[in-house]
Amino acid sequence: TRITYISDNLGNSVLSKGLTSTHANLLGLSVTQNLQPTVDLLQSRSNNVTKTVLQHPAILGLSLSNLRAKIQHFDAIHPQLTNRILQCAPAAMSLCFDNLKTTLDFLETELWGSRVGDMLCETPGVLTLSLSKNLRPTVHFYKTLGYTNNKIRGRHVAASLYQRLLPRYFYCKHSLPLHLLAVASDAIFCENLGLDINDYRQFRDTADRWSWETWLETGIAPIFY
Repeated sequence: TRITYISDNLGNSVLSKGLTSTHANLLGLSVTQNLQPTVDLLQSRSNNVTKTVLQHPAILGLSLSNLRAKIQHFDAIHPQLTNRILQCAPAAMSLCFDNLKTTLDFLETELWGSRVGDMLCETPGVLTLSLSKNLRPTVHFYKTLGYTNNKIRGRHVAASLYQRLLPRYFYCKHSLPLHLLAVASDAIFCENLGLDINDYRQFRDTADRWSWETWLETGIAPIFY
């Protein structure tokens, strides 16, 4: 049966935690036509398929042709990229293939060039971010401030533009080391710069975000700057 197959090949944790009511339709898939060939394909490319399915159960419902096309595309970028995506960001496998290719083209042409495969292996979750709402404005932010492409890594691109990058920049009113700007916790950010964390958080939570957007689009600084 389907339940026996999933338990034997993926573990009971997938049944108890992964295939909740949200994904109950996956229990209707054929073992021979759907589940088994999909699991076989994933096992050939992932070090831990159970982890993959627990993070993103919907991957079991994707067609083999869909998965194979994406895997082939990822393999052409970097030989380890498919495994890294399946381990850390399996939701990327469910994204529209055309959108994925558009995102990959942007990251290669506008940011990383030939380093795109290495950078994505480091932080594959970047692929799940919206190109228009996250990636493009975040890369524009870094370039506007003069950060060079060779310094910007995936963890910097994945940082929240409105919850971290913009408030930290405008609170300090000058450029910052990337690790403090994009990666450090609020506590470490404030401790390293001698800032009052409560004052910073109040600024972040009450600042006029429209003025930040104006600065991003026009380069005109907000009035509090």
